[in-house]
Amino acid sequence: MVIKIKWEYVNLDFDTKESVMESIPSKEQYHAVALAIKPTQHSMGIEIARLSYDTGYNFENLKKFGEEIARRWNTCNDKK
Repeated sequence: MVIKIKWEYVNLDFDTKESVMESIPSKEQYHAVALAIKPTQHSMGIEIARLSYDTGYNFENLKKFGEEIARRWNTCNDKK
């Protein structure tokens, strides 16, 4: 599927079959994990989602959750 991104500083078209998703954790005090799509292996990632939590949750679990989302995305793209 071709995605067209037109934001203020980004104007990009790319095919999701060739893209790779990465999970990028912040520092622990910021309580967030970003999910970014890279159109090719050697390009910069574009953040499409951010997972965050209140201070009462475990940051390690949030990082694992982000990694699992990225793993499933990349696995689905490998099968196509």
